[in-house]
Amino acid sequence: LQRLWRLVVDETTGEITVSDAELSDEDLKQLHRAVAGIRDDYDHLRANTAVAKLIEYTNYLTKNYGKSVPRAAIEPALIMTAPVAPHIAEELWNKLGHDDTITFVDFPTFDEKWLKDDEIEIPIQVMGKVKSRVSVPADADQDTVLAAALADEKIVALTDGKNVVKKIYVPGRMVNLVVK
Repeated sequence: LQRLWRLVVDETTGEITVSDAELSDEDLKQLHRAVAGIRDDYDHLRANTAVAKLIEYTNYLTKNYGKSVPRAAIEPALIMTAPVAPHIAEELWNKLGHDDTITFVDFPTFDEKWLKDDEIEIPIQVMGKVKSRVSVPADADQDTVLAAALADEKIVALTDGKNVVKKIYVPGRMVNLVVK
């Protein structure tokens, strides 16, 4: 909760540090994933995991914005914090210029399109040890993933002059190459 406070208020001056900047695609992805997860956690009475997701989201904002977090990113976080820390959420809500109470504000909703990854990172193992990683489209088939793995410069260097006897692909998870 201290980090959430620090995202909104400068502790040395007491001034509000929130900006009106637009959210990037990555920000929207993080926000919508947080909303979806926290909404599900509250629906199933898992307050502890909801708080953990709030902490993850707050850490993301801290890492990427530091002192000037977009209002569109922080206000949903305050609304999602209100069920577990109502006094702090209410105070920060008022500091952001809202005259009404946070209690009656609708809980944030999420858009399914932000919950899916366009690309995924696949670790490449050689003889069971991770040697590299490649980014591939999330819907890539086995042949595409194996081709990307074998084209990776680190893997080319490790397999140069050797025979790849087995190529194992666990969809969406990893590639393992067995060489002799």
